[in-house]
Amino acid sequence: MSWLPGRAPPGSGVGGDRVRKREANCLRAFGDTAFCECLKNECPAVAAFADYVTVVTHSKEELGFGKLDEKLKAVVDDLLKAREVCLAQRRAQK
Repeated sequence: MSWLPGRAPPGSGVGGDRVRKREANCLRAFGDTAFCECLKNECPAVAAFADYVTVVTHSKEELGFGKLDEKLKAVVDDLLKAREVCLAQRRAQK
């Protein structure tokens, strides 16, 4: 089973480049510097921005969470946690 439909598994790209690209894609999508900076710091380095979007817009069932290995389950959980942390941070700043 692939990581997510149509996506390469986490860790298949270079970490620092992936983090910079994730932040740039986040800024293009949301235009919120503080939120994207938070995601840059909170998301696992192995996850691309498209992975983040996929995880936060699908249920664990839709992601096939139960069939993922423990490492990928941890990535999904970390992405969901990052979303909550960054949303809470932005709400506190407003």
